[in-house]
Amino acid sequence: MNINNHYIDHTIILDGNEFRNCIFTNCEMQFLAAAPFVLVDCVLQGCTWSLKDGARATLEVLRILYNASPEEKKFVEEQITWIRSPIESAEFVAQEKGE
Repeated sequence: MNINNHYIDHTIILDGNEFRNCIFTNCEMQFLAAAPFVLVDCVLQGCTWSLKDGARATLEVLRILYNASPEEKKFVEEQITWIRSPIESAEFVAQEKGE
């Protein structure tokens, strides 16, 4: 667990990590979709995000589906609607769900 750390100009691989009360300044935040991660009460300043490996592959599948047919496009649009819905907690937790 990473608590009360300040990261400057780092590449942060989120997968499998837990960050609490951390500050990230000018960092590249990478998500690979290999493991859940936790960000709680963290501040991000001037950071960039990149999706790699499984996370990137998921986006590529959604892109293919979106352009495949009206039925698949509707599925992707439903996922986008869910993404836009409010998060119920101030705590950000990315985790796998058995859905």
